[in-house]
Amino acid sequence: MTLTTTANRYLRLALAAIVLATSLAAIDFRLQPRPAEAAAFVEWDGPRVYFPTTGQTLGGVFLEKWAFELRDLEIGEPVTPPVQGFGSVAQWTEYGRLEYQGDDIAAATAADIVRSPIGRIYAERMGYARWVPAFKPVDPAGVENRYFYETRHAIANDFLRIYEKRGNEERLGAPISEEFSIGNVNYQFFEYGALSWDSANGTQFVPLGRLDAALAGLGNMPDNYRAGDVYHSSKNMLQLSDAFPGERWIEIDLANHEIIAWVGDYELMREEVVTGPVQAPTPTGTFSIYLKYEIQNLTGIGWNGQPYSAPATPWVMYFYVDYAVHGSTWRDSYGYGAGQGCVIPPNDVAEALWKWADYGTKVWVHH
Repeated sequence: MTLTTTANRYLRLALAAIVLATSLAAIDFRLQPRPAEAAAFVEWDGPRVYFPTTGQTLGGVFLEKWAFELRDLEIGEPVTPPVQGFGSVAQWTEYGRLEYQGDDIAAATAADIVRSPIGRIYAERMGYARWVPAFKPVDPAGVENRYFYETRHAIANDFLRIYEKRGNEERLGAPISEEFSIGNVNYQFFEYGALSWDSANGTQFVPLGRLDAALAGLGNMPDNYRAGDVYHSSKNMLQLSDAFPGERWIEIDLANHEIIAWVGDYELMREEVVTGPVQAPTPTGTFSIYLKYEIQNLTGIGWNGQPYSAPATPWVMYFYVDYAVHGSTWRDSYGYGAGQGCVIPPNDVAEALWKWADYGTKVWVHH
């Protein structure tokens, strides 16, 4: 038996012992105590969003933070209620944790909510940062992979490929370990998460939020639905409109060829569209939806004096004279000016807006 094999065996035994010891230990709230002993669940006033896949809800400033600042980082759905204890309020999601460290959650804003460095927290709790050699800083000399001077660690192989995909660098943060193995699975930890790789599943994001919540005694929480909660059933943010205060309205930005859906001051959707060209500009001003057709045959005389016909045009919403927001059967690219002056989003966006915007919904068109 080689020394390397013996060392790996002892490492696996040590990690297993750490898992068991950490699960049984009584720890402070920074390391999440059992809520029945040292903390209480927070009940939000006002609407909440219910996630049927996890049975948990988001509300208040945690919902605002998740929906409008962190939604592109894919930190996952909530897996616990918000828990208050030792001067903090925390709520775990599948891949992360939201936290408020002030004195009065009722007075907090979304800017006061932080995304906890779950990768660092979990690695410290489990003893990885102390016992696993891969967490020791690496000298950059001779390192051919992508090296991070701020944490003195590097990323390579398939972990680097996944890390450099759009949005994942911000989602994970800098690496805090090198790649290491437990059994047949390779891992690497980052400030805000961890990646795993095995031959059967390839590279995956580790659900550190779920794991950390379980260690806190918050695994398998009972269903948290209450009457009036808004259901979350897809990534379409328009479905969450009733969870935020204010009226629904549509903005059309002609300079950037974009359509934006709002509820009050909350932006729920932003998508590229085709707007009117110089020869047939989309009119500017403040209007409202006054006529809707699920399907309509569009005909008329174009800006060039020639007749046009667009049969079976879907999701038509008129906002001024014969100018409308509608889908199309002929567009497959967006973000420029063309056509006869109407506003044309992709069909899935046109459908979502058509179902979301009632008669009378304000439409503000500007350059």
